[in-house]
Amino acid sequence: MPTIEYEASVGVGDGSGNLLVHGSYDAVKRVQAIILENERLRRMQAFNGLTPAEVERLALLVEEMGEAAQVIGKVLRHGFESYHPEDAERTPNRKLLEKELGDVNAAVNLMTRSSDLDAGSIFHACADKSKRVEQYLHHN
Repeated sequence: MPTIEYEASVGVGDGSGNLLVHGSYDAVKRVQAIILENERLRRMQAFNGLTPAEVERLALLVEEMGEAAQVIGKVLRHGFESYHPEDAERTPNRKLLEKELGDVNAAVNLMTRSSDLDAGSIFHACADKSKRVEQYLHHN
């Protein structure tokens, strides 16, 4: 594929907001296409309306929740005091779960500090769930 080189000079002009482009017709059209594409990309919003920062914080939360779920599976299969046979420190599953739930809590705290979530709403939902679930528990 042949390479086409364009040479153009671009300036901001007299401060009126107009962009001045000097060069061949093809060079000016190429600069115009680049500017229009840049504007299109800048205006583009994700289909879900999330900012990249919100997506990153949600990704962190779901990752931490997945790690907690994995440890819960180990507790259910092997018990709280069991540990991985290759773990030289013999860290019990209980400690692993506490660490992972702390990581989940840290991700939630990050989201509340960033105003993605409301800490008060989370607190009230926790209190409400505690009241509702108690009647269904088989063991206390």
